Amino acid sequence: MPMVRTTTEVFEDHLHKRLKGEVKEDISTNFSPDVVVLTGTGAFYGHEGVQESAKQLAANLGAATFEYRHTLIEGEYAFLEWTAHAEGKKVCDGADSFVIRDGKIIFQSIHYSTSE
Repeated sequence: MPMVRTTTEVFEDHLHKRLKGEVKEDISTNFSPDVVVLTGTGAFYGHEGVQESAKQLAANLGAATFEYRHTLIEGEYAFLEWTAHAEGKKVCDGADSFVIRDGKIIFQSIHYSTSE
């Protein structure tokens, strides 16, 4: 039986893949098929929901550079503070929370606001 990845391993792999733009690989590797994602624009479910949430962020920012400001992991919980900069837009208050269980992200909440 293969070893289940730790919260830290899943979280770090998720962040690494997103910085590299590997959204599809991130979703298939790190997210549970039953994941629930809650955002300021609604609730998203499963891999298709994660993909839709990522598309919304890309639509709001375009080609952006992300910076991870602070991460915190406690048991099966993880937290990320982030910023993003794109031509004419920026995010200064990005914050995501995660529940990672049995080697997969089963819950994520996402908050951010864009400004000019």
